[in-house]
Amino acid sequence: MSPPKIYAPNVHLFAYQLRKESGEQKDNLKKLFEQGEKILKQFGINQTIDIQDQPGYRVELAAQQTEDNASIFFEKWSDSPITGIAYPVRIHDTFALALK
Repeated sequence: MSPPKIYAPNVHLFAYQLRKESGEQKDNLKKLFEQGEKILKQFGINQTIDIQDQPGYRVELAAQQTEDNASIFFEKWSDSPITGIAYPVRIHDTFALALK
């Protein structure tokens, strides 16, 4: 009997980073997204997550966002068979990155 096969696996990663750590004034804007890029490289996706912070309570950070979509689509990045999205956002004092 052959082992069972996975038909359509899904992985969801939600990562968070405080904008400024206590006691430090260093802005952590790029720290979280550099780690996200390292994860994507493990799957053959070699693209930077271009981000741009702006004033506001809830800010969608994708630098190349359109008016109706702030997600970054993986299938546009490489010839990898993996599809999905990256969604960078800042909510108050916390950066968040969703990889789906």
